[in-house]
Amino acid sequence: MCSSAPELKDIPNDVPFIMLQFANEAIRAGVRECQDTVDELDLKQFKVLFPPLSHCVHTVARMKGNGFFPMLDQEFNDKLLAAKLYSNHVEESTFRRMLKEAVSLEHDGDIVVAFNEWKEQLLSHLKAEDEILCPLTADYAMKIGV
Repeated sequence: MCSSAPELKDIPNDVPFIMLQFANEAIRAGVRECQDTVDELDLKQFKVLFPPLSHCVHTVARMKGNGFFPMLDQEFNDKLLAAKLYSNHVEESTFRRMLKEAVSLEHDGDIVVAFNEWKEQLLSHLKAEDEILCPLTADYAMKIGV
């Protein structure tokens, strides 16, 4: 462990909430980069940029679905479950799989269509998360004394 790294006890309670927002913004930035390659029909560059973005989206979704969402649902009577945030991740994963298949088959037209469908679902679901999670995380932070 790096000697300059803070001890866990020294990390403010709101850091996980901030990191979640940073992750969503990083995903949005990656989508914009991929969109630029699609707009320019530079699908060779798209094929370089998309795999790490896909991995990031998958990792963040697992972090939310396996830890963050259940924690907030426990505190706020299943509001995230009721808002279908979990199922948004399942739907996003389906669109992402279709895009990965189009990329693997190297069908440029299918890649463009699949990217646009995935992007629409992903950005819509990130917006829904922001609208629900921002107030809940603020409430939770107040509850735990941040």
